Amino acid sequence: MSYNSNQFRKIVRQVVKEIGLWSPVAEEMLMGTAAVEMNFGHYLVQLGGGPGCGVFSIEKNTEIDVWNNYIRYHPEMREHIARIAGVTGPNPLALTTDLAYQIIICRLKYRMIRAHFPALDDLPGQAKYWDRYYNCNPEKGTTAEYIDKYRRYVVPVFDWSAVS
Repeated sequence: MSYNSNQFRKIVRQVVKEIGLWSPVAEEMLMGTAAVEMNFGHYLVQLGGGPGCGVFSIEKNTEIDVWNNYIRYHPEMREHIARIAGVTGPNPLALTTDLAYQIIICRLKYRMIRAHFPALDDLPGQAKYWDRYYNCNPEKGTTAEYIDKYRRYVVPVFDWSAVS
């Protein structure tokens, strides 16, 4: 079983808007990342005992990096995280169990990347972006897998003028 795509999208949108970092393509990147990393929530702990946890397969070292190199310099983000998720520092349990916290950390990991997101309607470009900046492991995951799982799990919404 996996998350319902429409319900998950609404939660992603709400959380990312709450922290002031929403854009249509950011939302799609989070949707695609959840699809490829953990089969859209089918798994919450990386298979084979790997370090990734939560729907975005975020590693504890990545969480610490986000806290040390982004949140530390953006006190308003620390306040958002405390208000939304009740988390005030790296928290491995929340990284596995708190969906809002996972969404925030994933979005901030992408925010730390200097390269702009690909175009909203460029699924192959989004797959390449994920592979280069998020996956970072040529032996795990491929752009073809990203595209396949995106198409399998995600209901894309490209008419953003009709979305509230």
